[in-house]
Amino acid sequence: MVGDAVREFVTAGPPGEEGSGYSGFMPSAPAATPIRRNEQHRCAHCHSRFEVWHAADPLEPHVTVEVRCPCCGAATPVSLPRGAEKDLRVENLPGLEPDTGGGD
Repeated sequence: MVGDAVREFVTAGPPGEEGSGYSGFMPSAPAATPIRRNEQHRCAHCHSRFEVWHAADPLEPHVTVEVRCPCCGAATPVSLPRGAEKDLRVENLPGLEPDTGGGD
């Protein structure tokens, strides 16, 4: 019958490819590399600027996380999307303050 023929084809594979174990299903796609985001913050102790990089979804509710200032090592609370605390990278932002165009 047709059902037996299909079952045999799935088990044995197409003609000429016996034993391939063809199942008719595509393998799952490899996971995409998450997009890393950066947020600028300022140390509560030495006031130096630093960036916090993470791959969390920015639409998640924000939570307060303590990170270490890369300049002085002080614990600084920052607000980040939930899940960001799992893969943080904190980097110093050297150089002059950016000109925001606020005027004098």
